[in-house]
Amino acid sequence: MILAERMLIPEDVDAILWDMDGVLLDTLTFDYELCNRLLQRHLSADASVPRSAIREFFPYDLPEFWKRLVDCATSEKEPADREALIAQLVGDHERERHAAVCPINKGIDEILQAARQAGLKLAVVSNNPTAEVENMLARSGIRDRFDKVVGNDIENINKKPAPDTYLLAARQLNVEPSRCVVVEDSLLGAEAGHNAGAFVIGVATGADEFNTLSASPFVDMPYTSFKTNAS
Repeated sequence: MILAERMLIPEDVDAILWDMDGVLLDTLTFDYELCNRLLQRHLSADASVPRSAIREFFPYDLPEFWKRLVDCATSEKEPADREALIAQLVGDHERERHAAVCPINKGIDEILQAARQAGLKLAVVSNNPTAEVENMLARSGIRDRFDKVVGNDIENINKKPAPDTYLLAARQLNVEPSRCVVVEDSLLGAEAGHNAGAFVIGVATGADEFNTLSASPFVDMPYTSFKTNAS
């Protein structure tokens, strides 16, 4: 089955489980600009990180993301209290994301419409807190496209790369994981989808590049983007 002439999925699929950051929404560009502003606010005026670092650490939740980012930031000033700095950065990042309106990645809107017309169930499975994901989807105007939203803050559910959140989403949709497609932009997320038993599509619009996704045993079908139906 080809959805909107952009994404090929197996014929026996009942649901599509979507990552949010870098897949549905272009949060990579937003995070690159924001992270440098926050480092300059809290560390030093000359502090910066390259876009490649943002992309590398993009799949992690915010506390782990900032731990890794602070370690690779260039600055004339060393943090006096690393843990306090990370807490400040995480807090400000959460507040900024709470008000952000991130653009939808190209092709996503058409695929979501086609998936609905085909009778497929849809869920978002993110490595961010559920309420934040709900809010970001709502502000971007696509929350009503999804039946369920599963974040990383559900009790007794492990974060990606564990398969737990994808397994939970499949249960909530009353669909077997083997009849789900997972759409991810990172190897971390792809591993979670693969270990859940789903068919995994990797799209190079966020954390990992096409060559990395295409070489991974966790990815069944790689795409450069969903602008066209070429993988």
